[in-house]
Amino acid sequence: MFKHTKIFDVPCFSGQDLPNFNNNKCQYRNRQKQRQTLATKGNPQQNSRTVHSLELSANQRREPSFKLDRWSIKVENFQKKFPRNLSTSDRLTTKTIFILLFLLLLIISSVQINGEDQQRKQQDEAILAVFRDSYEGHEVELQRMVSFSEGLAIREHALTGPRADSVLCADALNICKEPLVPTDSHIKALAIYPDSNKLIECTSLYQGRCRTRNLSNIRRESDVRFSRPGIVPNDDHSSAQIFVGSGPSTGGSSSQPRVLYVGSTYVPISLGPRDALDVPSVSSISLENGRLFELTEQSISSGTYMKLDYRRMPFFRIDYIGGFEANGFAYFATRQPKYTPQPDAQPIISKLVRVCTQDPNFYSYTEAPLECEWAGQSYNLLQAIYLANAGFDLAATMRLKPTDLVLFGAFARGKAQRGT
Repeated sequence: MFKHTKIFDVPCFSGQDLPNFNNNKCQYRNRQKQRQTLATKGNPQQNSRTVHSLELSANQRREPSFKLDRWSIKVENFQKKFPRNLSTSDRLTTKTIFILLFLLLLIISSVQINGEDQQRKQQDEAILAVFRDSYEGHEVELQRMVSFSEGLAIREHALTGPRADSVLCADALNICKEPLVPTDSHIKALAIYPDSNKLIECTSLYQGRCRTRNLSNIRRESDVRFSRPGIVPNDDHSSAQIFVGSGPSTGGSSSQPRVLYVGSTYVPISLGPRDALDVPSVSSISLENGRLFELTEQSISSGTYMKLDYRRMPFFRIDYIGGFEANGFAYFATRQPKYTPQPDAQPIISKLVRVCTQDPNFYSYTEAPLECEWAGQSYNLLQAIYLANAGFDLAATMRLKPTDLVLFGAFARGKAQRGT
């Protein structure tokens, strides 16, 4: 499904290559002999099973499902096998890393959702970013950003648009010979980077860019720094998700720098000179002052990014629902077509994708379908995710520790199909 410009390595998960969940690090090792691409051919259903993914639970290989009373959550297609001599502590830790307790929040219940209606409904919804240490928040809507205190009192606000822009210019901020017109700012994502007191805002303006603002004073335009073009979608409805997480260690250091992970939906219609084929679907970019918004790592044929096969991009739309970091991996939750890209309409499913935070080439990229079932009904459309500690009550029910991480999700039942 995904591939680099040429080839990428399938990660090794045996012996010393097994992710060590206990010390919160992904022990990843590159093996040249395992090089191959994910460009699949032949039967689409067979191809859908060739996407390499990692089994979450060593104890759930035969029947990867998790049940709580009447709830049944299935996680299929986790093909990689753990070694037989996996220790008991590793088994338990592996099992509890992601129980994937996708409780069906029946807010949406049995609502039938059409894919395109869903997109329009989500267009320009408010986006919220909360600073957990102080519970101060930042919210954006179309053209407007608001900063509020812990008590929800408005502290200040900033206008994000309209701005003078042109879709005919690759870099309207610096040089543009075309007429500039007032253009709406569709905010794609927000993230807080407390280490540098920055608010990261990604917008559709200027061919889809991200920028940083002063977290203490979002109105101060002199503090705004822009990224290069082509990081997020430049239209009014395609999705993007960002979060700050750990990146690969450099220079022999054991510490991991903070980076920005980005999941970006491909825009099939070329708007102006923007090369949509060059926009990564998943990437990590630097937050260092000297390399702000550059790819964390990049070489001739690889780096901290993943791109769709350009021949199949128009037929394979991936919507990004959320993202987070946990136990040495960066995760994105998505909705996407079930089978290998093809022009015919096909059903939409939900997936969880992940990459090792220590991997400088994203060779460890894996994905797995998520299925939520209740009362014989399949809820295939993931709406939202939230990562949190299990807490005492849930931990007692699920036989977990209160501090174990649990991923909550809200699903809807739909017949969404996409073609060209």
